[in-house]
Amino acid sequence: MANNISNQGRTSAPAYLMDTPGSPKYAVIPLLTVGDEVPLLTSTFSSTTAPTVDSSQLFAFTGTPNATGTTQVKIDGKTYHYVWVNHGLAGDVTTNISTTATNKTIIGGRVSLYVFDQDWKVVGGKNLVESITDSTGTYTLDTATGLYTNSQGSSLADIDSFASAYLATSGFVDSNGQEVPLLFEPNWSLD
Repeated sequence: MANNISNQGRTSAPAYLMDTPGSPKYAVIPLLTVGDEVPLLTSTFSSTTAPTVDSSQLFAFTGTPNATGTTQVKIDGKTYHYVWVNHGLAGDVTTNISTTATNKTIIGGRVSLYVFDQDWKVVGGKNLVESITDSTGTYTLDTATGLYTNSQGSSLADIDSFASAYLATSGFVDSNGQEVPLLFEPNWSLD
């Protein structure tokens, strides 16, 4: 995997989007591209606690991003942008977590969370779906196999192509009564 993050905290790859002649002038700022690796985010969304990272570990921006959601919070006078990205990878595609997570993989689609500072410089990122619960129990991501496996050793079928997404930034609360965003993440399969 390439690590294209410049010392400005953004990808060094060129933007895919450009202004066209006669259009309004916008500042196009490429943030991340496939293969970029960022510090591993050790926290999740919070509107009261600043994000934390393990800078000795990395997390890669993997392929097929096809939906995002973003929200902004202010914590202790600093602005943070939380960005959820779904990756519409087929159920037979294996991706590495990063070059620092040797032999650790995820098979199929996934959802990543990235945090940026007030200037849109990357703070860190992480895989967001660590466990899945359905009517048969809880399945935890086993990065040695890339599958979600329960305590009896059974695995779920691979997550096949997350498609689209919607981030509801208000109207939901966590177990502490704090308002949190909720990402609605549909999954589809050709079967």
